[in-house]
Amino acid sequence: MLTPAKCSDSGSYYVKLKSTDEKSPNSIKILVIEDIIFNQELPEALEILEGETLDLILETNQKLKLYHWEKDMQPLKINSILSADNLSHSLKIPDSKLQDAGTYAFICDDFPEKQLKNVTKCRVTIKQRPEVQIKSLYDLGTVVVKEGELLDLNVKFDRRVDPNEIDVFLNNNQIMTEADYIKFKCNSNVFSILIENSRTERDDGIYTIKSPNTESACRVIVEEKPVKFFSQLDDVRLKILPEYFYRLSPNDEIDELLNL
Repeated sequence: MLTPAKCSDSGSYYVKLKSTDEKSPNSIKILVIEDIIFNQELPEALEILEGETLDLILETNQKLKLYHWEKDMQPLKINSILSADNLSHSLKIPDSKLQDAGTYAFICDDFPEKQLKNVTKCRVTIKQRPEVQIKSLYDLGTVVVKEGELLDLNVKFDRRVDPNEIDVFLNNNQIMTEADYIKFKCNSNVFSILIENSRTERDDGIYTIKSPNTESACRVIVEEKPVKFFSQLDDVRLKILPEYFYRLSPNDEIDELLNL
């Protein structure tokens, strides 16, 4: 009798008589297998998007007293929710971050003397969630500025963005480089288009801002600067022909003189 049996005890067994030193023709093959404590193990791999809830669940076939969770072979120290309900154990991380990716393991410490599988693991991959414009050009609707005024268009993302991944278009024509009159600015998660001295012919139209996963546009109207007329004439000398001089009177206005 083998007590307790070990995996190394597997093999063929036979009876040998001491008197004759002969082996019995009959033998028995014994295979010692691992004890199974998991009814439902963790999935081998799991992929979620950043911001989604990471939820790992397993089930054992007996109630455990000693167990612990690890991440990347280190005791779990991240902000998580651990729960155990009879035979069910779970780990939950709401609003997951990219740094939460790794290999998670549930380890049973109840039976150190037994040859059994006491670990179940899951490799978790967290993909970056596509950026979102939380304030887009669509929110601006139609923008009206007067010629010569500052034109300021900006888009706000839900995260820091790379300005090299953002394209700007005017009337479906991409603005490849910054000219003297236009500037692109990126402050963390806000991307701006600045035109210091707007012009009707050059700057009027539909502006579009594109990032790898977003796009928004707005209509910009640059109103022409009104033509100014002189309301007063200073130091103006009029030459009156003799044939009109007799028609003048001391109360004549300048407009009347010009209409003569």
